[in-house]
Amino acid sequence: MFENAAGALCSANPRLDMKGIITVLNTPFAASGQIDHDAYAQHIEYALAAGVNGFLAPAMAGEAGKLTREERIELIRTLLAVVRGRVPVIGCATRHPV
Repeated sequence: MFENAAGALCSANPRLDMKGIITVLNTPFAASGQIDHDAYAQHIEYALAAGVNGFLAPAMAGEAGKLTREERIELIRTLLAVVRGRVPVIGCATRHPV
C-alpha cells in the first residue's frame, strides 16, 4: 500500500486477479465547463448497478488529455469516494502527468 498524489491509499499488487468488465466513464461537465461531480457519481453508481467489475480513470474516453492535473486528481478522488472499495479502481497515467 502507498499514498498517491491524490492522497488515496493504493495497492501496487501486480497479482490482482481482474476479471469481467473494467470500464472507462465519460466525464460529465456542467454548463460552466466545470466537471459535474454529482453527475459523475451517478454514472459510477449506474455502472456498479449494471455489474461492472472495476474502473479505469481518467482515460481517453473521459477527456483525460483535456483535463488539468487537478481535475484528473479530483475525478479519481470522486471515483474512490463513491466506489468505497466495492470494485478495483485503476489509476491511468498517459503522457499527461497525473
